[in-house]
Amino acid sequence: MSLGIESLTSQELAKYPILRPPSGVLPNFGDAPDRNASVTVLGSILFAAMAIFFINRLYTKHFLVKRYSWDDLTVSVAVPAYILSVVSPPTMLFLKITFFIMYLQIFGPLRWLRLCAYAGIILTIISYGVMTVLSFIFASARRGQTLFQKQTSAKAQDAKLLSIPQSVIGLVVDLAILLLPIVAVLQLQLPRRKQVGVILVFMTGIL
Repeated sequence: MSLGIESLTSQELAKYPILRPPSGVLPNFGDAPDRNASVTVLGSILFAAMAIFFINRLYTKHFLVKRYSWDDLTVSVAVPAYILSVVSPPTMLFLKITFFIMYLQIFGPLRWLRLCAYAGIILTIISYGVMTVLSFIFASARRGQTLFQKQTSAKAQDAKLLSIPQSVIGLVVDLAILLLPIVAVLQLQLPRRKQVGVILVFMTGIL
C-alpha cells in the first residue's frame, strides 16, 4: 500500500484521503473550501503580536530591570522552538513552565499558589518530556524503512493516539495557568476595579 502511495505526485497526494470520513460525510476533493488565506492572515497577526511582546520583554529585562530570571530562559527557548515548529511537546513544555515560574515570582508569598505552581512545573516536565521522547520514537523510521513508509504504516497511525492524553493533560495545565492568577488576585487587598484590571491583563493569555 505504501509503495503505491509513494508513486503518487504531489498534486495527487493533495487529493489523497488521510483518514476515512465520518459516517454520513462525503469527501469533497473537487471543490473543497479553502481556508489558507484566512489561516495565513490570522497566523501572521498572532505571530507579529508574539514577536512584539517577546522583544518588549527582552528590552525591559535588559535595559530597565537589568536582571534576568529562569522564566526568561524558558521563554527564550520556547519562542524559537515555536517558530521552527519541529516538535510540539518541547515547545509547550518550555512555554508553560514560563507561566508557572512567573507566578512563583509574582505570588510567592501565597503558599497554596507556590504548591500549585511547583505541581504544575513537575506535571508539565513529566508529561511533555515523555511525549517528546515518544514523538521522536514514533517518528523515527526503522532500519531499511523510508520515512514515508513509516508515516503511512499502521504503527504510525496508532501513534496518533498519543494526541488524546497529550490533549487532556494540556487542557488541565492550561486551565491551571488561566485560573491560578485569577484566584490569587481576588485574594489581594486591592479595590475591585484594580482587581478586574489585573485579571484582564492575565486573561490576555487566552490568546
